[in-house]
Amino acid sequence: MKKPHLLPQLVLKYENKIHIQGQVIWMKPKHLKLKKSANPLYNIKLVYRYFSQKPTKNKQINITVDDVCKEIKIDENGFFHTDFDIRESKKINQVNIDYKLDDGTKVIVPEVSSSFIYNLDNFTDEAVISDIDDTILVSHSTRIRKRIKHLFLKNPHSRKPVSDMAELYNFLTQGKSMIFYISNSQMNLFLMISTFIKKHMFPEGPLLLHEYKVVKEFFKKKDKNKDHDFHKFRSIMFVMHLMKNTRFVLVGDNSQHDPEIYQEIARKYPNRVKAVLIRTYSQKSKRENELEKISQDLESKNIPFITGEDGSELKEKFEEHFNTVNV
Repeated sequence: MKKPHLLPQLVLKYENKIHIQGQVIWMKPKHLKLKKSANPLYNIKLVYRYFSQKPTKNKQINITVDDVCKEIKIDENGFFHTDFDIRESKKINQVNIDYKLDDGTKVIVPEVSSSFIYNLDNFTDEAVISDIDDTILVSHSTRIRKRIKHLFLKNPHSRKPVSDMAELYNFLTQGKSMIFYISNSQMNLFLMISTFIKKHMFPEGPLLLHEYKVVKEFFKKKDKNKDHDFHKFRSIMFVMHLMKNTRFVLVGDNSQHDPEIYQEIARKYPNRVKAVLIRTYSQKSKRENELEKISQDLESKNIPFITGEDGSELKEKFEEHFNTVNV
């Protein structure tokens, strides 16, 4: 029997507030488990299932934080977000959160969603913002046939990470810095992406994914880049708003528009971008010329623009740059 689940849930404590966002999806509890399987039919069925789950038709959700209750609007994709005031001294694990639909039905918070709760006040100095597709996860995002083949035929347990990127990210965070994963991948893939991140030992952090899609929308012509760029830009601005005194390392790839988005962020907040790291997935000469112009612009603002084919090369260049600067 299908029940309403919060998938995903994200809870962020900052200053004396708590930000809550999530998506309510009706699904069977057994579908929350991902088997490790090399059977293509199982994987096709798995992806189809995640793009055929129905967002709730309820228009509102009642959220209770401790003894304060709010009635929050749910959009057509089952998504909602809100903020609560709490005592600044209160620890995030001491906050009790309860969800009910407007008809009184309790919303289940599965284990995979319950772990996405963070106190941003513990990470104030530096943080990392990263893309996912072709930055840490081999996705072939610019080649639609290969992208669909990898998505439908490969299990989350067998998807390949970009070489040495986990090592780079653990070096950048060192267990002390926060990391945010911001991607144009749809919320439908939350379970698969979170499984991939954990399996390949990337540092865990909030996933800010694109809006939910049903099957028929997935096979439509790809959304305009403008829409995708806006999602990433808006999500980065949201994170920087929550962490007002934090400097960021921005990591992406050159298959789409990560360099341009990060350049625009750096123009707005030049003192809050420590470095931009770009994995060079595409080697087209036209793209190289564009990257060179972006590099010159960022370096004029004293922001290093570092490129490399994998995590090992990016880490080496990053260390070399900052060791030289600190001499």
